[in-house]
Amino acid sequence: RGGWESKDDTYLAIKGGTASAPHAHMDAGTFVFEKYGVRWAMDFGAQNYYSLESRGVDLWNGSQDSQRWDVFRYGNKCHNTLTVNGQRHNVKGFGEITKTYETKTKRGAEIDLTTIFQDYLASAVRTAMVDLQDNLIITDKLRGGKDDAMVTWTMVTPAEAKIVNDNTIELTKDGRKLLLKVKSPAKVEMKIWTTEPDHDYDSPNPGTLRVGFEAKVKANANVTLVTTLQ
Repeated sequence: RGGWESKDDTYLAIKGGTASAPHAHMDAGTFVFEKYGVRWAMDFGAQNYYSLESRGVDLWNGSQDSQRWDVFRYGNKCHNTLTVNGQRHNVKGFGEITKTYETKTKRGAEIDLTTIFQDYLASAVRTAMVDLQDNLIITDKLRGGKDDAMVTWTMVTPAEAKIVNDNTIELTKDGRKLLLKVKSPAKVEMKIWTTEPDHDYDSPNPGTLRVGFEAKVKANANVTLVTTLQ
């Protein structure tokens, strides 16, 4: 937290974990961020189970190929995390919180996501920090696997969004503005996606977008993606 007294205090939360836990989603590495009293990075939460079970969705099969992960709010593509090659997270992988930082200059945590992406990347470590100006800094240190991989960085937001240049998206909400910027040795392509789901059994998600970017990680290469919200 940036503080405790004001509704405008900055707030960051990030999680690790595994999709194989009871009631879990494919959301290892996801985060929530508030600044100026606005929740810029949000989480949809769970969809009502009955709305899915009544439509015949195979909700309680937790295998890698289960229909459970086709549910929009349960899969990795609608969480504030990474997706590699457009594929699901490894359901048996585990995002371990390896470090936490609680000093005046460093507030946040580090999560090892290597087993989440083990089929495509040799390693993946995400650090989420709030700096002295209450800006959010997400650092993804990645090492490519045996083949090139396409990495998609996604954040769900209730803000309006527009791409302003090759590495920046401007977010606007409740009269406030925030810039999402990325620094990368690899070329990135900024993206804005809808949150309209693919299936008629999914809950609608009005007033929201997904923002982020795509970047190629070459085989055996080290790439560090630094994304800021400021």
